[in-house]
Amino acid sequence: MRILATTIGTAAILMGLATTAGAASTTGPLVPLPVSHVTIRYDAGLLAHEPHGCKGIPGCAAALRLSRLPHQRYGAWEARHLAWQLNHLRLMPPGIFCPVDFGNGFVLRFAHPDSYSVTVVVVHQTGCRTAVSDNGAHARWATSRLDARLVELLKGSAH
Repeated sequence: MRILATTIGTAAILMGLATTAGAASTTGPLVPLPVSHVTIRYDAGLLAHEPHGCKGIPGCAAALRLSRLPHQRYGAWEARHLAWQLNHLRLMPPGIFCPVDFGNGFVLRFAHPDSYSVTVVVVHQTGCRTAVSDNGAHARWATSRLDARLVELLKGSAH
């Protein structure tokens, strides 16, 4: 993977010139079932460390507001629903070059019953806007609908 760092105005931008969907990934589910609960938080990534604030960076202020919210934990029903949604996103083809990625996005920790295992999924908000799991599953395209649902859940306003 080759990474170039450039400075545009006050924002340090990392431009990854490599694929996010590697050849070693599998087409299995992002989140193996069953799941017992899910914890959701937001990570502002590089935006949290911008020395001159959010001036001139689209979406930065909203990302920082989300990152200040406390994490939320939901039970088995919501965890299964989110796992199903993530597992049914479209696969990202190999060889895609992604635009600017500040590293901000949702971090979902799915716990599995009868074991101590956890699956972590990151839904990126910048760059290629993908959902990526720590289990080696192939990256998938995140959708605006998924993003909206995760914002609702993080704010605790889901019904």
